[in-house]
This record gives sequence, structure tokens and C-alpha cells, in this order.
Amino acid sequence: MPRLGGTDQDLIVSVGLGDLDCLGELFLRYHQPILNFAHRMIGDANAADSITQDVFVRVLRHADKFDPTQAVRPWLYTIAANLCRDYLSKQGRRNTVEMAVEPPAPLDGPLEQLATNEECARVKKAVQELPEIYREIVVMRIYEQLPYAEIAAALDIREGTARSRMEYALNRLRKALSPKESVGPKESGREPREKKTEPEPPKPNPENRLKPGTNGNHDAARSDSPNGVHKNGKAETK
Repeated sequence: MPRLGGTDQDLIVSVGLGDLDCLGELFLRYHQPILNFAHRMIGDANAADSITQDVFVRVLRHADKFDPTQAVRPWLYTIAANLCRDYLSKQGRRNTVEMAVEPPAPLDGPLEQLATNEECARVKKAVQELPEIYREIVVMRIYEQLPYAEIAAALDIREGTARSRMEYALNRLRKALSPKESVGPKESGREPREKKTEPEPPKPNPENRLKPGTNGNHDAARSDSPNGVHKNGKAETK
């Protein structure tokens, strides 16, 4: 008889043998975190509840195939993430813009700051507008506080990839949540206008002084203005 207070692996093994009490224990442990994850991923409370129920139905179906040497929590999030993706795909809301993956330095970013501001409408909106592959990282890391190793296992990616996506997602969130300061026309979306400066009048050149009886004015205008227009904009009169 399995201990209901045992490890997740013990419970999964017992569920694989048909013990529904152990499934109920797993449900009590992970129902709320999985529900929160699904709700933040798809933004629909009713659909998130249905997805959460389906997660544990699939646990019951496939528990006998689970490797008990592996962690259970990442497996549950794998099921939940796949169900969320399927839901978003059916709704036509999937966004899977990929990026080059280079593992950055460990983050010391605003995890606590974002978590404590969860109720802020701007934060929720910014998280919802993230592409799917970055939103699921943010939800798992910030809100569910999963370690990167478990996130990588849940999403079937490398740990470095998880960190890289998190870094990219945080940069997008910082830009989305930064205050919109209007310090000049460029910040308002318009390029600043260049100041118009009047050209300085040309300085007289002693060598170009007119000799008596010559028509030097017209000759100079023709040499500088091939279209027969003076520099002052007036047409030449013959």
C-alpha cells in the first residue's frame, strides 16, 4: 500500500497500478499550479480548467509508462504546455517566432518585481502579448518558480535555451513596461525637424571685381548656374 505522503514518483507508480487515491493526492499537489499555468498561457479561465482536468486524465492513462527515475513535475508541465499549444493553435493564436539561441549569463533580473506586480494590468497584458515560446518560459520561471532544469525538461529543450529565451522575454517585458516619457519629438514617433539656417552671403573676391566696360555679372552667373538662374533664384534677363 503506497504512502499518500510519499514522493511524487511513488504516487505515479501507484497510479500506474490503478490506485486512484494516489491520483487524488497528485491532484491536490499540482492542480492549482497547473491551473495557474494554463490560465496565464491561454487567458481563458474555463478553458484553463478543462485543460487542467485533461492533464490528470492523461496522467492516469500514461502513468504506467512513466520513468520513475525522472521528476514528475516537469512531466506534468509538459502535458499542460502541449495542451495549451493545441488550444491556442485551434484558436489561431499561436505565435512561435524563434530566435538564435546563445546561453547568456545567469539572470539576476526582476523576478521578484514582476511576481509582486502580477495584479498590475500592464504586466498581465505584456505577458499575454509575448510570443508563446517566451510566455511559457516566463510563466514557469516567474510565476511557478520552476528551476531552469525543470523548465528545460518540461519543454524538451536545453537548459541554455531556456535561459536564453528567458533573457529575451525579460528584455521585451522591460521595453513594454518602461515608462513612456515624452522628452522630445523623436520619442513621440516623429523625427525632429532640422533648424533652417540662412546661408551666409558670399564674401567678395578682389580678383573678381568688374573691370570697366565688361559684362562680368552675367558671365559669372552663367558659369555658376548652368540653367541660367542666378544664385538668388531670379532668372537671368538678357
